Amino acid sequence: MNKKTKKDKRGKKKKAVACSVPEEVIPFIFQFLTWRDGYRLALVSKAWHGAHRSTLDPSSPVHVGLQWRSCTYESERWDDILSTFSPTDDCFATQFVPQLALISVSGAAKYLRRGNGWEKMFKAIDALKLLPKTCAIVGMYSDFGIISSRLNESGYDIAEIEHSQEEDMVVNITVGYFPDTKIELIQPSKLDIRDGLEECKLNNDTNTILVYSANGTQCEALIHHISTRHPTTNIVGTILPFTDHCVPIATRYANGNRVEMTNPSHLCIGFTGRTKSISFSSLGFQIVSPIVQCEQVQVIRHPYFRYMHTFQSVTVLGSNSSSTMSVAPIELLANVTDPSGNVYLFKADTEEKMAAFLESPQSIAVDRVTCIYDKHHEIIFSQADSASGGDPWHEGMYGVFCTQSNQAALFDFTESLKAAKNTLPNSARMLGGLSYPCAARGEGFYGEENVESNAFAKVFPHTPLVGVISGGEIGPVALPGGNTNAQNRKTELQSYTTCGAVFYYC
Repeated sequence: MNKKTKKDKRGKKKKAVACSVPEEVIPFIFQFLTWRDGYRLALVSKAWHGAHRSTLDPSSPVHVGLQWRSCTYESERWDDILSTFSPTDDCFATQFVPQLALISVSGAAKYLRRGNGWEKMFKAIDALKLLPKTCAIVGMYSDFGIISSRLNESGYDIAEIEHSQEEDMVVNITVGYFPDTKIELIQPSKLDIRDGLEECKLNNDTNTILVYSANGTQCEALIHHISTRHPTTNIVGTILPFTDHCVPIATRYANGNRVEMTNPSHLCIGFTGRTKSISFSSLGFQIVSPIVQCEQVQVIRHPYFRYMHTFQSVTVLGSNSSSTMSVAPIELLANVTDPSGNVYLFKADTEEKMAAFLESPQSIAVDRVTCIYDKHHEIIFSQADSASGGDPWHEGMYGVFCTQSNQAALFDFTESLKAAKNTLPNSARMLGGLSYPCAARGEGFYGEENVESNAFAKVFPHTPLVGVISGGEIGPVALPGGNTNAQNRKTELQSYTTCGAVFYYC
């Protein structure tokens, strides 16, 4: 270091005592500093500045990189949570300048009405310089709850924090730095979606897209356009419905020299580069019918469902072509205990294809339709396709009906995680996971807390998992068994599933 001089009280010059640090040691010091302190120390001298620049190079041996840190805050009031934010919090103390912050919130919606609460949070972050202006911040609210990760001595405590009408607030902040990776944000409008995203698009090389939406109908069209443009890209996300006039999505990001705050209805986050993901999805069903053939479908206009496709009769196929009988579909659900709910129809054009699917779901792709049944009214129906209005199950087609069970759901979820882990490249360095479980798959469904988060921790130990409990899940179509290759499956907006992704650097 260069030694400087300064004057004492009598005006005489004296040499300043400076601690000399060997230049070869300086780069290693930055590994123990936050990005804020690193930039301050880089101003000391040319040697420190050069060492700091070398640590920012992903090819440098002292470049630690791969920051994915999570913190969880809980309090009765929004302002109390904001007042606890500190630069020393693990999520704000990354070594390198973070690129993306995902903030999930649940609890009292009144604090986030009209966007004022989000704006107050962004101002609190800026006032303490917790995140740089260049870091994109995405806020999400779900009154169903969130998935949180808290750092402990051995790794992370992962919890599914479910909310209903509780007045307390819970916030999870996950901050990431991804070397050799570009993060893009687009906010498609209703008109952009109608025009097929011609003027609002992501990089063609995008390998992962996170989709957050406040409108399910528009989101279905959005997913269709994205998956058409990016057929090999992992697409996962969730629906964040408006609740009690709460603004469910908020962003703060740099646009040139300006910093903008928005409350979009739809948000897509694209990852391009060496940070990649493997998606997973699980359903958890048990078969409740033999293979049946659709005989008669009736279309009924309904004030709420718009069009109801009611299944009037089906042919139950026996072991040979001569042993068939015609029944009302509701009769197939005699062993289902709940008087009403969802039932899933896996359908195919031929009986052979349906039989092959049942024998090995991983070997053949079939479409799935979510139906609603009501034993009191003796009806099974599905909603019309919002785009075409076409029948979801045509007369003459084949299918099987399935319902969910918690045992099958846990098995499918675990198998889907194992399949994702087995797909990881040998050189992959794990970052973290995102999960979007349906609100109906929590403690009430499994009979105990944190079932899926505990399963994730067993398959991916020492890996943080965050997300929001969903009003609609976006991801590869969930199929029986959970261990199919999610990368080769159609992406859809689903219900009663868990969709997510694990991120890695390679």
